[in-house]
Amino acid sequence: MSELILGPLTTTFTPAWSCSIIFVSCSNCNNGWQAQKCVGGSTVSNDGGCWPGSVTNPFASGVYSPGTICPNGYTTACSHDAGKNTKDFDFMFPPTGSEVAIGCCPSHLGYLTLPHPGSPDIVESFKAFAPLFQLKYQPSDLPSTTKESITTSSNDGAVASTSSPQTSAAHQQVQHLSSGAWAGIGCGIALGIILLGTTVFFLIRSKRRNRAAASNVSTFNQDETKSTAELQVPHRVMEMTTDREIMELGTSH
Repeated sequence: MSELILGPLTTTFTPAWSCSIIFVSCSNCNNGWQAQKCVGGSTVSNDGGCWPGSVTNPFASGVYSPGTICPNGYTTACSHDAGKNTKDFDFMFPPTGSEVAIGCCPSHLGYLTLPHPGSPDIVESFKAFAPLFQLKYQPSDLPSTTKESITTSSNDGAVASTSSPQTSAAHQQVQHLSSGAWAGIGCGIALGIILLGTTVFFLIRSKRRNRAAASNVSTFNQDETKSTAELQVPHRVMEMTTDREIMELGTSH
């Protein structure tokens, strides 16, 4: 599959508040999906406005290049430096030459590879799937002050900091995380999968199930989960189809 360039991402993108709404298939289900929108009152589909650049077909299967800054609220969860031959994740669109690829996920989550080996433990938890964004850049795309020492920043927008005065654009280097068994790009709410020759990136975040919080999420019927995603252990992320029938809707979308 040829690489799909979604455009550059060198400034901070801030998703709309609605991109964090979780859609679930039933009132007692333990998983849901973010970055969705209602279609016709009976189905939901991926919301392109939740992707930097408001992509037309938001299947998370493209790459932002040059991409040096993660969206607001996201951070670098995984990376692959082709020039140094170091990586902690297998991206769907791996970097070549001196390129560096990074996976952006919500700053408080990690990533996991799917499918995950072994049998999962059933716990009282809630899994939320959300898109992961892959960025690529050449060392020449970064200001010279960031090339000496890049460290992880906790800033919203995932801007790297260095021992020199802080610059406005650079990728975050992350601690090596266990890549698991998933062969794609992903992020947790970051993680990645290869599915049918394509990998769709989704984030997954976990929160304690709280029946009293059911009114905070909308509901819909998720029939197919064919995407890749990233998640925080022990959660996993999956790709979803563009349209799903809504079985039950909450009060807000």
